[in-house]
Amino acid sequence: MGITTEQERAAFSQRLKLALGQAGMQPCTSARLASEFNRVHSGAPVTLHAARKWMIGESIPTQEKLKVLATWLGVSAVWLRYGEEIETVTPKKSLRVDEKTQRDLNEKVSRLNRHHRLIVMGMVDCLLKLQQKQSGA
Repeated sequence: MGITTEQERAAFSQRLKLALGQAGMQPCTSARLASEFNRVHSGAPVTLHAARKWMIGESIPTQEKLKVLATWLGVSAVWLRYGEEIETVTPKKSLRVDEKTQRDLNEKVSRLNRHHRLIVMGMVDCLLKLQQKQSGA
């Protein structure tokens, strides 16, 4: 007897949680998953509800989103979806931002006056220090 769709979704959920843990994202709430995923995905944003369904095994993301998840988490898309190809890619130390997002951010920051650009730089510095502190580096 073959694996059921319900079993496939539950197994995907377990692999997703494992990959999130290996990427330093534990504990990971649905809100955090949606937020972090949307930072690296250039398509339509994922809702909190969709991320929750992935985490509890109610649904499996589309192939496009699955590929983004796998790249972001440093695992094989085939392994994440089907549990095969245990080989993993070395996880990135920081989230990869796609080129369009980077260009958009650069363009918006460049439109700010000097004072506001300095505020943004200060905020970024604080966030990087916090991230480094949280990752134990």
